[in-house]
Amino acid sequence: MKKKILLVCLETEDMPRLYPAFGLMYIADALIKKGYEAKIIHDYASREIFDSIILDAQDALLVGFTTKTSPRLKHIYELSKRLKEVNKNVIVWGGVHATLTAEDTIKNDFVDFVVLGEGEISMPRLVETIENSGDFSKIKGIAFKDKNGKIVVNEQNEFIKNLDEFKPRWELVDVERYLGKSRELVLIESRGCPSRCSYCYNLSFNKRMWRAHSADFVVDMVNELRNKYEINGVAFYSDNFVVNKKRALEIVRRLNMHWSAEIRADYFDEEFIKDIKETKCKRLYIGAESGSDKVLGILKKDIKVKNIENAVRLARESGVGITCSFMIGIPGETKDDRN
Repeated sequence: MKKKILLVCLETEDMPRLYPAFGLMYIADALIKKGYEAKIIHDYASREIFDSIILDAQDALLVGFTTKTSPRLKHIYELSKRLKEVNKNVIVWGGVHATLTAEDTIKNDFVDFVVLGEGEISMPRLVETIENSGDFSKIKGIAFKDKNGKIVVNEQNEFIKNLDEFKPRWELVDVERYLGKSRELVLIESRGCPSRCSYCYNLSFNKRMWRAHSADFVVDMVNELRNKYEINGVAFYSDNFVVNKKRALEIVRRLNMHWSAEIRADYFDEEFIKDIKETKCKRLYIGAESGSDKVLGILKKDIKVKNIENAVRLARESGVGITCSFMIGIPGETKDDRN
């Protein structure tokens, strides 16, 4: 009989739209390939959801949570405690928050293991070791407490180089909840970013390493979902969809549907925006962050204000929608910098 692994992503009500829990969808694929039963629960935190998860977890080998530094953490804390008290479940935390705060996270009595970074390799090995009462010190990419209560943080795994080895398990989630009225699919088809922006989690989490699914993988996946769910467009919410411009353009041309993506200002040039104009680009989002070269230097954006102005000009002239995001309150920023 297959052992059940419960994978949980909790949201707070201030998130009116649900975005796919890609981390759990990929880990589910890795577990299924090793012969385990994976179940994903992605919902808003509530008393009813908590009670349902606790009941569902009674026969689970372990319960895994994906974490992000946000208000959702308080709900993950609460549910982890209750699962430990009621079911005595093995509790595993993963995701960005748990990875970057592994030693603090594992100190909690109700957290048994932390999966560091990408979990496709570590999670199946951890599950197998729990099942067989094996030696956790030999598993790369986890943190745990040994028999004496000492915190142990193992060496991380190397990054997955060929992302096509794993796929997000869309059949385990309610895709309709992610589409909404717009019928737009939010997609993460690559990981990491080579840039060095000082405020970004990528510096620690992905070590500035960019890896991506092949164009064939992305196009086939989206077309399959489009045929099944009548998707009208795609929003590429990867850390950096356009690192490889040739690949990005191949994907959007072959999909031949409305699309949007986040993009760096210095990726814009006359030829690239001409190529984009010939596709069904709906909107591009630029992380401008500041209108001050000094502040951009503090943030290590490796762009100048002139790059942002040029990007906006090219987009407007081509008729491509453009949105810029900004941050204020940067250490070292003055009132004049904001003006």
